[in-house]
Amino acid sequence: MSIKIRFHVLLVLFLVGLACGPLTFSPTATHLPNSLPTTKPAPTPAVATEASSPPGQTSPAYAAPQPAAAPHFHAGAPIQLDSISMKSRSEGWGLSGPYVLTTTDGGQTWREVTPPESFPSGTKNQAYGSFLNAQTAWIVFARDSQIPPEASIWHTTDGGRNWTPGGPLFHQVIGDRVWAEFAVLDAQNVWLLVRGVYVGAGIHFNHELFRTVDGGLTWTSLDGQISDDYTGMVFADPNFGLRTLQTTGAYAPAPPAYDVTTDGGATWEGRELPPPPGAPDLFNQYSYCETYQPVLLSTRSIRMLVGCFDYYNPPKQFTSYFYSSQDGGATWQMVHLPEQQH
Repeated sequence: MSIKIRFHVLLVLFLVGLACGPLTFSPTATHLPNSLPTTKPAPTPAVATEASSPPGQTSPAYAAPQPAAAPHFHAGAPIQLDSISMKSRSEGWGLSGPYVLTTTDGGQTWREVTPPESFPSGTKNQAYGSFLNAQTAWIVFARDSQIPPEASIWHTTDGGRNWTPGGPLFHQVIGDRVWAEFAVLDAQNVWLLVRGVYVGAGIHFNHELFRTVDGGLTWTSLDGQISDDYTGMVFADPNFGLRTLQTTGAYAPAPPAYDVTTDGGATWEGRELPPPPGAPDLFNQYSYCETYQPVLLSTRSIRMLVGCFDYYNPPKQFTSYFYSSQDGGATWQMVHLPEQQH
């Protein structure tokens, strides 16, 4: 069910993204340049930090950066990228399994800049990341579909030439699959949502939210609980943030909902959206009406998508709306989006 839903949502996001800023998407394949750097800057001697830290906060293992790992791909080799995040027409980042790459020529060639993570032999690994600009990024790794509780977040400020590890997260998320999603405000303020999903008398989600205010050296655990399937998280400033979610399951029709925080993610308040004026019975006509892809232009200016659909997989009935508010969610304007043509 969710695959088709996300297709509709991402199609609209693509159109919105053209006007709003850089777009992240997945290509089919690309190639490494004919030559890769064979030398790396000498590592700065690692300096241990204090072991103690405030409750709920991790302390960094080392304060010094470490050079990127030796390249895995040989020069000229074809690669399959899982995702691309372009920061300009020419500069961007790519992920290919556990490998991190950058481009400076619009994606024609790529240079590997993977953090020096140590992987146990025989594990299948995956990188999750977020990218502020061509120089600044944060990366965490999963092993066999699990992010280890003691995982560290790597961050770079020089385009991936060197990486600094934060302290161990010691997260408490469980699931058949555990992954990471980031929300980046600026070079200092970043949020990390470690998420897990497991099956047992239904599909269940849980999460733990972390925040850094020093660029990734230390991370504070903010909240962790049984949760819905979050579809997006964004912050307008260090305090105001918004999460969208879908509650697909054995539930009666209900208005689409979203969460708002005014204290940087420590607490969240659930809110419901009103139906469009031209379709007052919309939320009763469909089994599910859910929120997706939040955008905050300010604490007052909010954008998000709403998709409504039935039980079938793929849905036999689907409709979507673009919601916008200029007063922090007190009132909303809705635009009915064009239906998909078959």
